[in-house]
Amino acid sequence: MMSSTRGGVKFVAIVRRLDGVIVASYAHKPEGGDAKTGEALVNQVITSPGTAQYSRLTVTVPSGAFHYDTSACFSYCCVAGANYPQRLAFKCLTELMRKLSESTAGGARFIDAAHKADVGGLSRWTREVCTELCSRYADAASVDKATA
Repeated sequence: MMSSTRGGVKFVAIVRRLDGVIVASYAHKPEGGDAKTGEALVNQVITSPGTAQYSRLTVTVPSGAFHYDTSACFSYCCVAGANYPQRLAFKCLTELMRKLSESTAGGARFIDAAHKADVGGLSRWTREVCTELCSRYADAASVDKATA
């Protein structure tokens, strides 16, 4: 179970919109992240009937706040602490989207690989990107001077 008292980004996931497959996810343990809880939240929120009408949304959940943003083919999701600034959660997701859409890992573009990936089937490189972002966005004051 993810703790709502920890403040930073504690879980991120990339979901293929066509079939709802979580192609990559990462639970940031220092912030109380839990993969099973995070993936359950993704499945619950992303498959909810009302979700399809919003390209960007924040939902309050027992472990804090669930945020997602979408591109044409993917939903990028994160769970953060209840008091974590919403604008920073979306800044983190925007950066995740940018890094992955511009990336090439092992000669293959992330986006091309993600269209064909099985559940959790993406590379170690994707995990490294998610780890770096969660670490950087763990402390809101370090990425947003207005929060300091």
